[in-house]
Amino acid sequence: MKMKTSLISITNWLALGAILSAQAVDEVEEMEKESPLLFLDQLEAEASATFGWDSIYLAEGRDDLGDGGLVYSEFAGSAGPVSIGTWYADGTDTDYNEWNLFGEIGFELADGLEAYIGYTYLAFFDSGEKSDDNEVGAGLSYAITDYLEATADYVYSFEASGSFVELAVGAPYELADGFSVAPYALLGLDFGYRTDEYNGWNHFQLGIDAEYVIGERFAIGGFAAYAFALEDIQKEEDDSGEEIGDNPAFGVFASVAF
Repeated sequence: MKMKTSLISITNWLALGAILSAQAVDEVEEMEKESPLLFLDQLEAEASATFGWDSIYLAEGRDDLGDGGLVYSEFAGSAGPVSIGTWYADGTDTDYNEWNLFGEIGFELADGLEAYIGYTYLAFFDSGEKSDDNEVGAGLSYAITDYLEATADYVYSFEASGSFVELAVGAPYELADGFSVAPYALLGLDFGYRTDEYNGWNHFQLGIDAEYVIGERFAIGGFAAYAFALEDIQKEEDDSGEEIGDNPAFGVFASVAF
């Protein structure tokens, strides 16, 4: 039951997933009429592989491992509006592994307004014990200006029978040729996703993502974030007697496009 990525990461700002516009629908339908093979040929397909390290497993404002960080690899691809991928992570100091398989469809609803729906299968291996979950999600993003974007993401966990919402404002900006940064502020709200005892304010997070594109295929980057615990986490601390607190995190990655 983990949202493996922060709402605004550099991979979201420079995402693989293509957006399906109304104009694109008309063009696709016209190509289908002319020739199904032509339609398939015209779909622009992309793929990438990403390898990274995070100082902690920061999820919903919490350090989910409690000791050490994690290394991960992700392989993703897109064709037209459809994106699919897989993500695997291994704890650096704990006996923990996680595997995700995900798919997403993106839409352009209006000028500057985009949306997606998605599904993720999650498998967890903690100290040799396996558990799994199925999640569905949806999100909206709106480009307020060229340098300011508002986003909202929703995920529902069938295992927890609860949902989690993240609302964020980010400011992606290209500082130099190939070098981009994206500072952001994010608010997380828990509705039975992480705790059953309290619904509402979960955490507030400030962060910045950075990426440097090398040529046409390679990129390196990283992030720094600080999550401030709000009522949901504080009540979890009171009930469990365990300290969760505020959590700083940072990480680095390298990716290659195909």
